[in-house]
Amino acid sequence: MGLTARALHAYSVLALPLAFAGLPLYIHTPDFYAVQYGLSLAMMGIVLMGIRLFDAVQDPLIGWILDRVPVTGQQWVVGGALAGMALGFLILYVPMPFLSAWVSFTLGMILATLCFSILVIHMNARGSLWTQDYHQKTQLTATRESYGLAGLLLAVLLPAILTLSFPADQTYLIYAAVFLVILGLAGVTYMGWMKRQSLEITRPVANTTTKTRINVSGFKLFWGIYFVSSLASAIPAVLVLSFIRDRLEAENYTGLFLILYFVAGIAGMPLWRWLAQKTNKPSAWMSAMMLAVVAFIGAFFLSAGDVVLYAVICVASGLALGADLAIPPSMLSDRIDRTYQTTHTSLFFSGLAFLSKLALALGSGFALIWLDHTGFTPGVDNSQQALISLSVIYALIPCGIKILSAGLLGAMIFFEKESTR
Repeated sequence: MGLTARALHAYSVLALPLAFAGLPLYIHTPDFYAVQYGLSLAMMGIVLMGIRLFDAVQDPLIGWILDRVPVTGQQWVVGGALAGMALGFLILYVPMPFLSAWVSFTLGMILATLCFSILVIHMNARGSLWTQDYHQKTQLTATRESYGLAGLLLAVLLPAILTLSFPADQTYLIYAAVFLVILGLAGVTYMGWMKRQSLEITRPVANTTTKTRINVSGFKLFWGIYFVSSLASAIPAVLVLSFIRDRLEAENYTGLFLILYFVAGIAGMPLWRWLAQKTNKPSAWMSAMMLAVVAFIGAFFLSAGDVVLYAVICVASGLALGADLAIPPSMLSDRIDRTYQTTHTSLFFSGLAFLSKLALALGSGFALIWLDHTGFTPGVDNSQQALISLSVIYALIPCGIKILSAGLLGAMIFFEKESTR
């Protein structure tokens, strides 16, 4: 089964509902349980920290297990994970008299995040093994991540849209129903793609040392670049709502800013795919990093009322986001093929998921602790000094980290000189 447009969309569409179980789950669910059931935000925060720690640690184990599941058994793995994710959302958002609110919150979150990790790692590994063509890998990851961005946008905006027409107690019931319908349709399509695709993992002839070594041919440097780049993106993601509300005083425009950001990310995918073909993947990723720095550093100079300028920054940084999402998985896939390690594909992509979650956790902790130390308090009148501190942590620090990641990438380009085939 070739990499046709129909097959590519059948494979990628599952990324859309999976986006519901990523960051939006951690944004919407605590608010829902605090409002509807009166659960303590502090206690839910502790539970979520534990779940996130468990979620990150489990990824390498999931990858290790998936590498050992035969191709014929992977339909069962995917089917079970889809069912588990659906059950997790039902437990979270559909009242069940025999479960307390705390049990529903904890059990539903664990199920949803566990099955999310299984499906994401499986999708990434399966896509990597689908083709060994250098440029088709970028086409594949760009299409998949475009569906993911579309799903993320829908998941973030849907509750706000539903609250305009439905009472609060019905909003998340409808939210869950929409998710289940999309998950069912996408899951059936993805499993149909799996069934039609006769995937055989080829193992090129290589010496035993090359086969068994895990960290080879720039993997360590690649991991470092990816982690540092992800850390630079994680800090603004944690602080964006505070920046819009307290620094720009433009809370009413939050939805518009998010739409511009994610739509620009989707629209930019063809650009980065084209640039990767014209040059190579590391060079295209480097260009995106530089665009992100040039665009985002301008946020430091914004103040109350600078809505139009921030909208321009959202578009430019959203364009750069497309490369951050599409190119690193494609580069990792190239390295797996080049070092004859297809039997470790799921494990390698679980490492990518682990580093992304670790960066988000560290970025969140760093940003919130430092911001609290400066005296900034969200949602109240802050001093000018506190607002400047917010701008420094939101814009300048991430740009500095991004420049570091670009420098590491430049070193890798210099030493590795990856060919475009």
